[in-house]
Amino acid sequence: MNKNKLINRCNVLRKIIISLSEIYFDANTNEDQKKLIETVLGAAIWYLPSSLDLWTGKISEEALKLIKEGTNVTKLTKEHEFPRKLAAREVLTSELPNIKKSDNRLFELYTKKYGRWNLVTPRENKILGKFQKDVSFISSSESYSKAGIKLIEVEKSLLQKRLLVNKVQEVQPREIKETKTGKDFSKSGSIEIVLNNVESCKKYSLFYLPKELRSFFPGFKVEFELETDIGVILTKVTSAPRGTKYGDPMAGAYIQGGLKKWFDSHPDLKNGTSIIISNIEPKKRYSLLIK
Repeated sequence: MNKNKLINRCNVLRKIIISLSEIYFDANTNEDQKKLIETVLGAAIWYLPSSLDLWTGKISEEALKLIKEGTNVTKLTKEHEFPRKLAAREVLTSELPNIKKSDNRLFELYTKKYGRWNLVTPRENKILGKFQKDVSFISSSESYSKAGIKLIEVEKSLLQKRLLVNKVQEVQPREIKETKTGKDFSKSGSIEIVLNNVESCKKYSLFYLPKELRSFFPGFKVEFELETDIGVILTKVTSAPRGTKYGDPMAGAYIQGGLKKWFDSHPDLKNGTSIIISNIEPKKRYSLLIK
């Protein structure tokens, strides 16, 4: 974990929390506005750097079984024990005095509570969501019990070994023409891609990746997370000549894998639509927005 980076972000987030607390407790702020503030801070907490250091060492029985069968650990889900919206409410209420007094309190809360995660399957993650809403959440152990998920404590070295699944050949769509990029936001941590052949992109569930933007993403077939409005998608850069080595930093022409549901959720996409992909954690995690 990059401790200095986390401390720096916690410091600035602490100032944001203190500033927003004045609005939160203002007599003119209604309940709906308070919920919005909680959502904003919850997202900010969720975007703080995460790493293996914050793993509890616990994994679900189902996830462990998949790993033993050869599933890549990147296909599993880091499930935070403490709901982010409740974390936001806590820093605005019961923890606010402590955060005001101590520059390090938010860092302590994140590394010991808010940022701690277990490893589960995507299916289990969806089930847990039902028991982690602010009206129903009691504790992490209670949520897992209600969801019928059993956690097992294992050695952290388990995740340090990247177990690769069987190689699957991606579609090599020939009729997709090169998509022109709009303004290049690389220096500010974001890029813009214009979709000029949406029907083909939908058909093969992919984005064309212009050569000049290739270095923005990890190597060939190295999976990365893409945060979208329908959830986190695990995808990768694909399509290269036979024999291309895994991890080649400049190989690949498409972002492909796990995008079908995203395209299905956006039937109104048209030629000329721009998407903005922003860097959250370089080469590991990005966000996707429709401009």
